[in-house]
This record gives sequence, C-alpha cells and structure tokens, in this order.
Amino acid sequence: TSAFFTKSKTKSETQQAKSEDKQSTDKLSDIIDNANAANVTVKSNLTRVAVLVPSNPTMHHKLKAMIMTNLRRLPSANPTMEIRTFLDAGPIPTLPTDGRPLSKTARLRNRMLDAVGVANYVYVL
Repeated sequence: TSAFFTKSKTKSETQQAKSEDKQSTDKLSDIIDNANAANVTVKSNLTRVAVLVPSNPTMHHKLKAMIMTNLRRLPSANPTMEIRTFLDAGPIPTLPTDGRPLSKTARLRNRMLDAVGVANYVYVL
C-alpha cells in the first residue's frame, strides 16, 4: 500500500497552483537567462559546456522547482567548467508522421540543438 495521499483540490485551488507555477517558472527562467547572459561575456580558459533541458509545459510545479534548483547548482559544483543551461518548455505538436515512440523527443532535441549553436561548446549534455 502507498503511504502517500493527496487531498483533492477545488477548481480555484488548481487554477491558483497553475498561476503560481507559471510565475515561479517564469522567474526562475529569467534568473537562468540572466546568468547565461552574464556567462556569454566571460572569456576564459574554462571548458564550455551546454546543458540542454527539455521540460514538459504541464510538468508538476514541485518537479519544476527541483529541476531549477539543481540547474542553479551546476556552475558552483563544476568550477572548472563554464556551464550554460538552456530550458525548452515549449510544446511540441504531434505530427501525423510520428510513427515511432520517440519522434517528438527527437524533434525537441533537434530544435534545442539548432537554437543553441553547438559549435560554441566542447560538450553538449
């Protein structure tokens, strides 16, 4: 049996949670974008690493917060690397040609790789 139970939420509580989730995600994205903008101007001998993070726009807000916390820890945990993080939380439409199970994942990966400019990095994660 499971020891984890949740109280069912009313419609207004659900809408409020979604609103708070969007606000916190926007704020955290702005923080990461500002940090990345600062990193662009830094010229150093550090190994340049791009960390690409796909994110589902409907992901639970607590999971998003944990992801953002870990992303903020990356630079200080890796002082010998110049780490830039890139989040893509945009929706990926389902196409009629999506016959394989990971078709949408491949398109998301390719979209992120195209947007980042992988030639500027030694490693892309």
